[in-house]
Amino acid sequence: FEFYRNQKDKKEGGEWGTRYLGESDDVWKHNGWDAVEMDPETLEKTSNKISRDIELLEARPDDERKTRLQEAKETSGDRWDEFYKMHEEKFFKDRKWILKDFPEVDPQDIFWEKSRKDSRNYPNHYVLELGCGVGNTLVPILKGVGCPELQLLGCDVSPTAIENAGKRPEISGDSRVNLFVQDATRELTLPPGPTQGDISVILLIFVLSALGPEEMEATVKSAYQWLRPGGMLVVRDYAHGDLTQVRFKPEKCLAPGLYLRGDGTRACYLTRDKLRELMSHTGFEEMQNKEIKMLRTNRKTRSLMYRVMLQGKYIKR
Repeated sequence: FEFYRNQKDKKEGGEWGTRYLGESDDVWKHNGWDAVEMDPETLEKTSNKISRDIELLEARPDDERKTRLQEAKETSGDRWDEFYKMHEEKFFKDRKWILKDFPEVDPQDIFWEKSRKDSRNYPNHYVLELGCGVGNTLVPILKGVGCPELQLLGCDVSPTAIENAGKRPEISGDSRVNLFVQDATRELTLPPGPTQGDISVILLIFVLSALGPEEMEATVKSAYQWLRPGGMLVVRDYAHGDLTQVRFKPEKCLAPGLYLRGDGTRACYLTRDKLRELMSHTGFEEMQNKEIKMLRTNRKTRSLMYRVMLQGKYIKR
């Protein structure tokens, strides 16, 4: 999901988010455009496809639906470990946009100016990523934030992912990082250092989409407990209507908005309202809740691909 203006920008770590499609622009000139709404025909096809998925799902016996949901839940951790054994650290790109879109990760960001004057003392700026995978978010943070008070914690349900992340030189050579195996949907147990109420920022980057509804609630509730007052939970994930949702075969639908991939992992697509409901139910105050819409082009096949992501920032009061 990272679009670059040209090869020079790509080599220098340029970011997507700055190329807009004007009325006079040739859509095939570039492989990606930002802030593009779906055309009416695609929007209708997308809506009809998702509605049809739900109709076919509801036609199945209740017992069958419950069994499929439960099996997917119980095997999720093993499936992700198998995924990382196969792909190692080569599947996902480093998220170079993380500090641009979530500058609050940096303890020197203006967001924390008030808290620095607070009577409560937080000597360390703890940032915890739940579902850190092989460090694709952690590494850009380490590169972009140099201050010693930053303390990064990363956990994942996959032991293989944590092992691979720990081998990355950017992580193994930085004493500010602590990696550990942890299922984020269960009661969180962190390494020595922070206690409940000490964490400044918790990251959920393409994590909620890998969970079922009950697991989402448990994960968000744990995040709330570990955050300090005024701390922030940030979310980036797939949104309802994204191209990848439309591409699923109807029989892969486990529940409305929830699908089973071929490798056994799950993909859930939330709306802004569902994300807002999930967070407000836990007690978070909403600071940001928006869709990020992108258009990707395949000039060889002359096809247009609409991508939709959710981005949210939530404060513990």
